[in-house]
Amino acid sequence: MLQRTRPLCLVTLSLIVALLPHGAEAVVAPVAVVTGPQDQWQAFANETWLAWTSNSVQHPNHWNTLVRPIAGGTKGRVNPSGTFGFTGNFDPGTDHLIYQQVTASNSAIFFYDAATGQQWRVQGVNTRKWEWQPRVSNAFILFQRDHRVNGKAYTDVLLYDRETRQTRRLGTWRSTGKVFRTGNVGERYATFFVGTNKAFFPYLYDSQTGIRTRITSTQPWTWAPVVDETDGTVYFAASANACGGYSNIWRLPISLTGPATKIVDMPNGVEIGWVMSLAPNPVLGLDLLFYRLVCSKHQGDIFKAPQVDQVP
Repeated sequence: MLQRTRPLCLVTLSLIVALLPHGAEAVVAPVAVVTGPQDQWQAFANETWLAWTSNSVQHPNHWNTLVRPIAGGTKGRVNPSGTFGFTGNFDPGTDHLIYQQVTASNSAIFFYDAATGQQWRVQGVNTRKWEWQPRVSNAFILFQRDHRVNGKAYTDVLLYDRETRQTRRLGTWRSTGKVFRTGNVGERYATFFVGTNKAFFPYLYDSQTGIRTRITSTQPWTWAPVVDETDGTVYFAASANACGGYSNIWRLPISLTGPATKIVDMPNGVEIGWVMSLAPNPVLGLDLLFYRLVCSKHQGDIFKAPQVDQVP
């Protein structure tokens, strides 16, 4: 993750909301899902399949999108040989995984059918520019696009309407020295964050009002926002000013008002990755999938916090 220093204020079009910690101790114990010598991160699941991104052992810094049955079994690579793959989520009600596929000269957004192995380019979002970090819902595709203006690099966060086939821009930032990650997208809301080595800026976007609201915390660093539209809540990670500086996961009403509820508390020296996701629990409710990084080893595994929506 980027080196953290003192936060830097940005001008936004949104309301800045102060969160008050709940005060209760964490109530959910994380459980390992995918471990190993590889760097495993950015996991998503539906009722049948688990997909994630993995750094190859044989070829370091070669990232592949992998998929396997949620109950366990043989894993398979989604992206073809000679390409990189970065995982997105499953199109609701299907086994179609949206993901980013990278060649030596291009990055594009694809669908992959986990049941049949068929893949195809997603219509309406790909150009000759660099598209990446896709998320999909019934209504929208949330993604990022890199481009240059007068020789300077910029990143757009974009929301494609699958019915009207129109794309709206949720924000544009200079790319240099920043990290961008989409969170998730539903039928109304989308989340993403922008980070520098001085501050992280997570956002909740309301497609009905067109308002982009920054999520803030009493802790110096806040990132990895994920919205649960069914329960009307938002999850996010937060920590002190260092990798593994007592990172934790919180939940807040979608209004971004009132006290936050602590869901997971990590030990010192253990960090939470830039992307989290919600997945169906096989018994009841939702699990929260996240990347658990041991800072001293610079390697991470995929963990889940079970039934986070059942925490009172």
